[in-house]
Amino acid sequence: MTAQLIESLGTAGEIFVDGPLARNPLFASLLGGCVPVGTVRTYPEGGGTRVAAHLAGLPSPAPEVLHNVPPLRIPGLLEYQALWRHRLEERK
Repeated sequence: MTAQLIESLGTAGEIFVDGPLARNPLFASLLGGCVPVGTVRTYPEGGGTRVAAHLAGLPSPAPEVLHNVPPLRIPGLLEYQALWRHRLEERK
């Protein structure tokens, strides 16, 4: 669902995950495996205020607290995602 929402915004580039979801060991890497473009980075030490400031061009969180997350590659994941999206569209 998160990948679908990100794509519906028509954005590409860095995807920041912060707060409790950034501390989830699977969420960010799974998200990285589901979005076609973009680098997923986590900021587990903080919340949205610092990340929003970074996106607005203000001083960023210190580089050592931002973590690049490698995308999780699970066989069949993209096919499952496509099927899920197809079924979602059928319900509209």
